[in-house]
Amino acid sequence: MWTALSLALVAFAVAGATSDVRAQRIPNGLVLAGLVAALMLRAFWGWLPLWHGFTGATIALLIGLPLFLLRAVGGGDLKFLAVCGAFVGLPLVGRAVLWAGVAGGVVALWVVFRRGVPLVAWHRTKELLKAGLSLGKSGNRFTIEDQGALTAPYGVAIAAGALLAWFGTAGGWIP
Repeated sequence: MWTALSLALVAFAVAGATSDVRAQRIPNGLVLAGLVAALMLRAFWGWLPLWHGFTGATIALLIGLPLFLLRAVGGGDLKFLAVCGAFVGLPLVGRAVLWAGVAGGVVALWVVFRRGVPLVAWHRTKELLKAGLSLGKSGNRFTIEDQGALTAPYGVAIAAGALLAWFGTAGGWIP
């Protein structure tokens, strides 16, 4: 059964990342199918693995929600992160989110240098840090809706984080 869950995770991650790169969106149908697949496959092991899938999805959703509310990521990214949390489950969701953050930094740097705008990115990052550290009293806050916003296919980073957490775990055990 671990093999079936692993194959489903790989298929879901690749489909979501590919969609995000090509269309800059992750379809709701894909997210729903992934959630159903993750939870059904986990249910074959019993209640505890199913509970870990639900908990993984909830934790991933709660971690991503502030980023969505700040308009730093889109709704598709948030839902994609939650379903990846359902696939990897409770023991690995923190690791998956951490790896997604690292991969997100790499993807962001790739976008910045590919577009040839490192100084613009540096200025915006500096302004975001000022705004964050001063609780919004100084600096500028940029969102993905702003004119000229530098956006990156964060679904690629989320997929990479889930896959690294899942396959990087010794034995890839399912609790």
